[in-house]
Amino acid sequence: MIREKFDIDNKLILSFLKNNKFDAVINEDLLNWYAFLDDKDYEKGRERAISFIKKIASESLLEINFPEKEKEGLLEVFNPLESILRTAHSLNTSTKNFKVRDHLSHTIRNLLLANYLIKFYHNNSLAHLKRKLNTAIIFHDIGYPIEKLKKIGNNLKDATFSDLLNSSGKVDFILSNPDDLLDMLNHWGNLTHETNITSSEIDNRRVQNKIKHLYNEVLVPAIAGQGLFDSSHNLSSVVLFLRPIVKHWIKSQKYIQMKIENICDICFAIAYHDRKLPISNFKKYDTDIPILVKILRIADELQEWDRVKNEQSFIKDVEIDFLKNHISLTYFMKDSKYLKCNPNKFISDKIIGLTPVVNNDDEIVIKMIFPDEIEIKEKSYLDKNDKETTNIFFIDNSISSLIKSFTIDKKSKDIVMVFKDNNVKIEVA
Repeated sequence: MIREKFDIDNKLILSFLKNNKFDAVINEDLLNWYAFLDDKDYEKGRERAISFIKKIASESLLEINFPEKEKEGLLEVFNPLESILRTAHSLNTSTKNFKVRDHLSHTIRNLLLANYLIKFYHNNSLAHLKRKLNTAIIFHDIGYPIEKLKKIGNNLKDATFSDLLNSSGKVDFILSNPDDLLDMLNHWGNLTHETNITSSEIDNRRVQNKIKHLYNEVLVPAIAGQGLFDSSHNLSSVVLFLRPIVKHWIKSQKYIQMKIENICDICFAIAYHDRKLPISNFKKYDTDIPILVKILRIADELQEWDRVKNEQSFIKDVEIDFLKNHISLTYFMKDSKYLKCNPNKFISDKIIGLTPVVNNDDEIVIKMIFPDEIEIKEKSYLDKNDKETTNIFFIDNSISSLIKSFTIDKKSKDIVMVFKDNNVKIEVA
């Protein structure tokens, strides 16, 4: 599995090395991962990627006093992650459109982009905020193999599927002891009734709402609802990250008082990086969207430049204007014999993914450049105020309410989308 190098990687790596004071070994692993991206020996790059992720995780997990004896075991998830997915992909011949992403490189690129974005959202870029963000990014997809294995299993014979499992019929690094999961559920359920988590009554109410939110919307559905093996990976990833913490610190009231809010925010970032959970849940529990949720969601949505081989578009470059609170990205849409340019799907996808976390202090500008040879079919689009009908790419009615305004110049094929105030302005420039 050879991955391509891109100019955006160079920019993000240089920014990461400049703005983080990690030791030379961590920096060397990052550079070696990049060096081996286009090497035919995929294992070389994979080993460097795992080494880099583990070292960053070990440094970041200090922020929440992650249990030392559990740390290595949890980080071991990265060793079989890609092997299982690649093996499953090679076995899954019955589904033509089945795709397996290189989640090791995706995790690193997500981390690089998020560290680049963090100054846009937090001028001081405090070290403790970075550590929490890095923790959430590193573990946001560790439940991904569960989701893929379940889908693959439906298309494979039992005998073949069992090759991916051990002799007991379980994936050891994913499926945890049921007693541990029940203890976690009981412990978190008890915390929802705790009245003295913080010394301040106002702070206590806020933290209590976060605990209830995490319990009701993430842990219960993942453990007692569908069950860990059937839950979507954003929920199962939270459980796998949280289990060692609860198991180790279950009897420490002091730890809960000091770390519970940070842990909640990390878990929220992991859970809400995927669109399956509605961002409106934060209003439901009367809490603000944590900055970790915002940054990880945006970074994960925009980390697409490694999909050039498989997808219909890819990011060419990214720029940030810190003075204007402005993030700008350029997408090049693909059009070939096998991958047809599909702006309708792409535009709808980005609107759904980004608008929930973009408010009045943000602005994200995405420009799409189309191949010269493509014939763009114009379709009728009725604006949200029903004042006029104009020619633009068809936008599904279910997201039209998120589009605040649009302008058009029929001479050009390029589209610019400006995300702001939980809306998007579309321009055909």
